[in-house]
Amino acid sequence: MPAISVSLRVVGIQYQTTVTIDKDSPKIIDVLEAARQNGSGFNYVTAPDGTLHQASALNPARASVSSGRHYPAGLYILSDGTADADSVTTWQWYLIRNGIQVNQPNGKTEPFSKENLTLLNGDSLIWRLVVVATRPVIAGDASSYETKKRKLS
Repeated sequence: MPAISVSLRVVGIQYQTTVTIDKDSPKIIDVLEAARQNGSGFNYVTAPDGTLHQASALNPARASVSSGRHYPAGLYILSDGTADADSVTTWQWYLIRNGIQVNQPNGKTEPFSKENLTLLNGDSLIWRLVVVATRPVIAGDASSYETKKRKLS
């Protein structure tokens, strides 16, 4: 099988690269490994269940193409876990092929290292660390919220 190129973007740590993989039936973990080994300053840690736990990138100073925000040079790290008493953070990944999202994250933890999707030349892999509420801010039918909202208006 000829080598393929796959784009990798990790939102939140300002990391984006394109890696070349020369392997039969390359998987998501092969993209992460290629990025780790290509000298771009990227690293990752998996959890025992095969999910992504942490991603890091040593980045030069740069400006975001989409927002224009400036990011100073340095090491950027994001990890999953408990955000606060009411929420947790978890990684979600999106595989884009020919402009169409191939996988459908469904809110459950996704063990990418056990995923059987074979990557193709030109695919894009995007990772995002998302916050998930673990309980309501206002329990019950939220009628007290509606009352409070009317008083603030």
